[in-house]
Amino acid sequence: MRYKLIKDVDPQLSAIQQVLFNRGIKLSDIHHYLNTTDDDISNVEMFGEDRIKAAVAALVTAINNN
Repeated sequence: MRYKLIKDVDPQLSAIQQVLFNRGIKLSDIHHYLNTTDDDISNVEMFGEDRIKAAVAALVTAINNN
């Protein structure tokens, strides 16, 4: 199997840090990324009532269809 690493392996990083860094998360943001707070949760009202109703309908349909 042939593959190419996204970025060179940094031996000073843990496996988790390397994976997150490869996916564009700054090293300085990794701790917060893994330890979020309630302030990081979006207010559902931002999505709009129509989108929330559509999401609920999709969830109910998925549950009903197992």
